[in-house]
Amino acid sequence: MIKHNKTKIIATVGPASASETILKKMIEEGVDIFRINFSHGSYGEVKKIILAIRSLNKKLDTNIGILVDLQGPKIRIGKVDGNRVELKKGEEISFTTKECVGDEKKLYINYTHFPSDVAVGDRILINDGKFLLKVIGTNKRDTVKAKIIQGGTLSSNKGVNLPNTRISLPCLTEKDYKDLEFALEIILNG
Repeated sequence: MIKHNKTKIIATVGPASASETILKKMIEEGVDIFRINFSHGSYGEVKKIILAIRSLNKKLDTNIGILVDLQGPKIRIGKVDGNRVELKKGEEISFTTKECVGDEKKLYINYTHFPSDVAVGDRILINDGKFLLKVIGTNKRDTVKAKIIQGGTLSSNKGVNLPNTRISLPCLTEKDYKDLEFALEIILNG
């Protein structure tokens, strides 16, 4: 049996690490938990990975865990002009829930409750935190004004995170429930 210390190592399984050979090597190197991201990959790919981990647990007499990472609700900006727009530090920009092609002055956001959920001072993170903005105003209906704190070149359809905003979206989506049901069926019954 492979011995591990109290530190737990979590490894995300992706296309490059999904084979049983690579998974076995990762276990031998000390992985305690494999993370499967339901934002990417098909059910067929996920099933193959889960069954490989379960098979390796039997062969190696280990108890490597499986962490199912559900996608959750996705808040995104829409398309931007030419697929690239420059957000300049110190400038102001508007977010609108009315669908449009964004530019350096206005961006579409797919979250209809955004203007009513945010408050002045809330932070807006875009593209995994590469862009940081601060809410400076909202009409509570369809428009939010923000100041760009950290800018750069932004492309279309990037994810939005609202770290200090209480959002109205449920934390689990219909897709999450289906993904969880699928994962549990495979984990528990093979």
